Amino acid sequence: MKRLKLAVLIFAALIVHIAVNRYVNVFNAVPDIFLALSLSYAVIETEIYYTAGMSVVCGLISSALSANGFYINMIVFVIGCAAVYEADKKIRTMPKWSKSALSSLIVSAVGGFAVYIVPNMDFSLDAFLSYLLPSVIFNTVYVMIIYPILKKVIRLDKIHSSLLIS
Repeated sequence: MKRLKLAVLIFAALIVHIAVNRYVNVFNAVPDIFLALSLSYAVIETEIYYTAGMSVVCGLISSALSANGFYINMIVFVIGCAAVYEADKKIRTMPKWSKSALSSLIVSAVGGFAVYIVPNMDFSLDAFLSYLLPSVIFNTVYVMIIYPILKKVIRLDKIHSSLLIS
């Protein structure tokens, strides 16, 4: 049941990505809903296998839909989600929603730098302000929207599985 819910979430993210992202374009920065979905899932999930699988699938879909380097996007997704998963286990004093927002800021900045700034060799302040900053802000907003929805879906799955065991 958990895999089916994840597949439905990924399909819904694909529909939103196709329908919304062509209209949301400020300073040529387009938010990545799959990065937001995989980062939110990395904060919520308790097993690394599901987190890694989700980040690989989301990275593949995002890479296929974007015009950027195929492997760079996927590497950013997998390494970013693994780092967020490990950081979530180490930092216990911070609420999970703020962990997801902070992780989105950091991973989006590093990912945007690796995907856009480095391959284009454009280290100017204009590139940072016109591409990287709006992209980081959009991705963080997406995480703040997706996190509560994903939390309810995962929590319902855990409640139902615990009821079946008892």
